[in-house]
This record gives sequence, C-alpha cells and structure tokens, in this order.
Amino acid sequence: MLNSMEALYPEALGTPQIAAFANSLADLGDRHAPDLNVETCGTWSMADLLWHLTEVQSFWAYIIANRPSGPESYQQPDRPADSALAAALRAAAAKLSTALDAADASDGAWSWSDDHTVGFSIRRQTHEALIHYIDGILAAKQPIPQIAKKLAADGVDEMVHLMIADLPSWASFVPSNDVVRLEAHDTGDAWAMRLGRLTGTPPGSDEATDVPAAIPEADVVDQPGCTLTASAQDLCFWLWGRGNDLAVTAVGDVTLSSRLREIIAANTQ
Repeated sequence: MLNSMEALYPEALGTPQIAAFANSLADLGDRHAPDLNVETCGTWSMADLLWHLTEVQSFWAYIIANRPSGPESYQQPDRPADSALAAALRAAAAKLSTALDAADASDGAWSWSDDHTVGFSIRRQTHEALIHYIDGILAAKQPIPQIAKKLAADGVDEMVHLMIADLPSWASFVPSNDVVRLEAHDTGDAWAMRLGRLTGTPPGSDEATDVPAAIPEADVVDQPGCTLTASAQDLCFWLWGRGNDLAVTAVGDVTLSSRLREIIAANTQ
C-alpha cells in the first residue's frame, strides 16, 4: 500500500488546504439553514455535516497533539447548538492546523491504517475536509469549484491505495478477472483496480464475511475490462460519489464501473 509519505503529489497536501476547506464549509453553514439536506450524505443536514467534520478534526487534533499515544483517553466534545456549529468547526480546524504545524510529517502517530505517521493524518484530513466541503457546495446548489489538479490526482490515488484497499488482517481477497483502469487525462496519471471478493471471519464473530471488494493492481493493466477517463477532479469526485457521471467516459464493460462505485460506497462515507 502506498504510504502517505510517498503520496502521489505531497506538495498538494497540508494544513493550509485543511483549514481552507473547513472554513469554507463553515461559511456555507453560516449562509444556509441548518436543516438543509445534504443529499450526498444520506439523511444528514447541513448541521450534521458541520458537526461531523468538527468531530473528525477535533479527534485528529488530539491524536497529533498527543502522538504517538492512541485515542484511549480522548473525550468527544459535546455538540453545540446549531447556531454555534460553524464557529465550532472553525475552532476545530484551527486546533488541528496548530497541532499539525507543530509536528513533522515523519513523526510517529496513531492511525487506523498501517501508516503510523503524522503524514497519514495530513493526507487523510486534507481529503476529508475537501470532500465534505464539496458536500456542502452540492447541498447549497452551488457549482463545484476547480481544485488543484495535483490535489485531485492524489485524491484518486488515496482512494485506490487506502480507502478501499486497506483490507482487515483477518480477511482474504479472492480476485476475479475483472479490472477497471482509471485515467486522469489532464495529469497523465493512471491506476487499475482488480475486483473480487473479501472473505473471512471477523474476530469475535461466528459469521463468515463474503462481500465484493477491490484492490489496486501492482502494474496498470493495458487491457482492462473497463477504462474510465476524466480529468483528475472529475475522476476523484466520481469515485467519492460527488461527481457527474457524464464527466467520466467509460469504455468496455460499463457494469464494472458500477460495481466499483458500489464497493467504494460500501466502504466510505
């Protein structure tokens, strides 16, 4: 798996972007009703979206400030009134930025992945804040802004190598012959995902798991079952379920693209 310290475009990541996306979402919260539906997050409202990112950034600010200790002593903050949610998000973003700025990316830090460095949090929280800012933009019926191509390409890379490829230790991947190739025409980057199934029995459970899954191919496949081509931004947002299907060109067995999106949806929020 690609380590966060080897991110595709590390210069596109960092605390300025994390704070900018969080503060921009807070601005949207100030301008729109707290009960505005955020369709890309199921039944969430704008208030729920603001609070979710506040919780996430508060948690990771604690993790980085107390590195390399884990979250055992973390105390979740109480949710404030809707009128105070935007301010709470700005405060959480500032706290996370302060913690990250005081750390080195190579410092040891707890995480849920195999990468136990501050660099993991820098990368993950950049994309977390970006995607939820886009959730707010879509809820407000505003056009999606252009983001840096390098950041978008790294978002695709993170999805491929981390978000759906980080299989639990108890599981086995049973590969199929189906491969989806992803191409970002504006950056020249390409990735490939092999579809299959995740099988095994979770610890403490008597019930076996057998669900669709996908893992990255070590080499980009020249003759995949399906090729998806778009700009890095459109490809990134499509993978997250926040993009326009018409912006992505599919060649080959298009049912494979639907299967890939279903796998992603089942493993991400």
